[in-house]
Amino acid sequence: MISIICNPVSGSAEKTRRVCGEVGRILSQRGLDHQIVYSDAPGHASALAAEAVGNGCDTIIAMGGDGTVSEIAGALAGKDAAMAIIPTGTGNDYCKTLKIPPDPLKALEVFLREPARMTDAGLINGRVFVNEIGTGFDVDVLRRSAGFRKHMNGLFPYLLGVLSALIHYRTYRVSLKTDSGLNSEEDLTVFSVALGKIIGGGIPIAPEAVPYDGLFDVSGIRRIKKSKLPGRLLGLMRGKILAFPETFSLRAKSVVFSAPDMFVNVDGEIIGMEKAEVSILPGALRIHRPAGDGEA
Repeated sequence: MISIICNPVSGSAEKTRRVCGEVGRILSQRGLDHQIVYSDAPGHASALAAEAVGNGCDTIIAMGGDGTVSEIAGALAGKDAAMAIIPTGTGNDYCKTLKIPPDPLKALEVFLREPARMTDAGLINGRVFVNEIGTGFDVDVLRRSAGFRKHMNGLFPYLLGVLSALIHYRTYRVSLKTDSGLNSEEDLTVFSVALGKIIGGGIPIAPEAVPYDGLFDVSGIRRIKKSKLPGRLLGLMRGKILAFPETFSLRAKSVVFSAPDMFVNVDGEIIGMEKAEVSILPGALRIHRPAGDGEA
């Protein structure tokens, strides 16, 4: 039994509902037993996934954006039920790492063609995540953009958020400890713990990350002179983070970090916390996706 959990407010609501109906029609043509349910509030997709698994569903199709995928993964981590992803959100960053096409019907073909492959998840203070967590300048941009979005739509709020963050640029004194030997305090512009490669609708924050190797890609950009910040931001968007002289990077299975008045981006949701305790969950998810390098 397949349960399609659709977030009708991801991307275009009208388009998402239309695609959901088309997916159901294709599954019916193939004789695949399925149900379609709709999430209607934050956290609801996770509850629907847990209920579906409890009722014997062996596959959950997450139809929405990265937030919907992250919620459903929280209910499936460590379970036998598999997940498929049909992206209908705005950024769909996690799908880019998993090589799942942005076109929903082509993503459905991936589910129908590819087996469920073991895929890592992460745990931050008891919450499951699948793509990336981080703090610093990029989170400051998102928080400032949220204020502008109350008054305008489109890309403009984000651009104003970038401008405001540049004007008020600051670094963050971050205490770091990893199981791979790092134990320090750093003045950082950006800090990231990643399973996926992409954040923010296309920024390669961890270009060498592999979501099934049992390790996080951990990176930080130390203090940057304000005059060099615009150039570094352009380089970051082009996937050059590892080439910056201010960057350090390593791999780890566990990370603990903290900073005063810290806000952390957890798969696109901004959460205030005093301290983040992060650990890898190797192979905790079974996701229908194309094989990556070194996989059968």
